[in-house]
Amino acid sequence: MNCKKPFLFIILIFTFLCYGQDYNSKVLIHFNKGLEYQNNEDWYEAREEYQQALQENPAFGEAWFNLAKCTYEINDFNLCLSYLDSAEKYEKDRTDIRNLRGMCLISL
Repeated sequence: MNCKKPFLFIILIFTFLCYGQDYNSKVLIHFNKGLEYQNNEDWYEAREEYQQALQENPAFGEAWFNLAKCTYEINDFNLCLSYLDSAEKYEKDRTDIRNLRGMCLISL
């Protein structure tokens, strides 16, 4: 009986580790696809990928920031400001977030 408990514990840990890696890889796959679309100036597809990444990990500040940048490029400045608020929650004291916020406010 005593041998089963450590074995079950090891299986449980292994399962959580595998799930965590799969979870992180999904987020990064969507994020990297978003970067590709963004680099090709395909703002709408990039936004879709960043939103998918954020569904998996809502605390991914860099994804919020890139989503804001794409939204800025399609001239949706109010929504961009909203995304920047979210980005600032997770990415404190970034000047590029402040700069984009200023550009949005000027563009309104």
